[in-house]
Amino acid sequence: SALLGLNLCSQGADPSAPTSPPHPWALPMESYLQLVMDRNERLQADALGFSATNRLAKAERGIFEPSLVTSVDRVENRTQNTSQEILSRGTALFDEQNNLYTSALEFLVPTGARVRLGWSLRDLNNNLQFSVFTNGEYQTFIGGNLVQPLLKGAGPAVTRHGIRLADLNKEVAWQDYRRVLAQILGGAEVAYLGLHLAQEQLAAFDESVRVAETVLSDSRVQAQAGKASDLDVLQAEADLSSRRNGRNEALQKLAEARARAAGFIGTTERDTRGVL
Repeated sequence: SALLGLNLCSQGADPSAPTSPPHPWALPMESYLQLVMDRNERLQADALGFSATNRLAKAERGIFEPSLVTSVDRVENRTQNTSQEILSRGTALFDEQNNLYTSALEFLVPTGARVRLGWSLRDLNNNLQFSVFTNGEYQTFIGGNLVQPLLKGAGPAVTRHGIRLADLNKEVAWQDYRRVLAQILGGAEVAYLGLHLAQEQLAAFDESVRVAETVLSDSRVQAQAGKASDLDVLQAEADLSSRRNGRNEALQKLAEARARAAGFIGTTERDTRGVL
């Protein structure tokens, strides 16, 4: 498992005081990949895109849902009648104040037909009415109509065209998300293993440097006792220098591997949550 170090600092601490090394904690690969799923911005963006196409596909099926339409109109009209209208209406001026109410339920059927079931009320009030007998007149209508296309726009294939297109877009978005998911998780797994390998290599070089330091110390003691030559000491020093160079290279590779693995979960070495 890879290691994550956590650096903690408190206000008011003495900067000259020795700092303890960050406490490492084991991070299994499953937990790391879960962090990639939760924090990777590319995955989140593609997941949102797939969610949007999924919602659009559901919304397209709403074309068959009924809609309720209502309206209220107020009509005030005052006009001069023509000669013919005067003869028929018996007055030279026509004055009306009407209230019109309509309500209808409209919906689409798979054949492409549009159905409307409606009700209307006309509250009529004008100067032609006899106010002695009535305070206005009312006209009501309850019925429906159906408009079925016979050529253009007819049939279930045309009606469900938007639904099929939305379903295809959803499938494309899902496959694209799966592709990106596989690529990112595959890259994250390789980065995780690369970080683990870099840590193991650094540990091996640390052990190698400790062994070389011990050999050099022993060579110097033996040279002082006359049991080893100066050439043996120089050879031990050269070997120690070579192993230290290897450890420095391992440190650089570890930093690169850590940055590569951290990039998949959107963190840096300055992240307060810790350093991978």
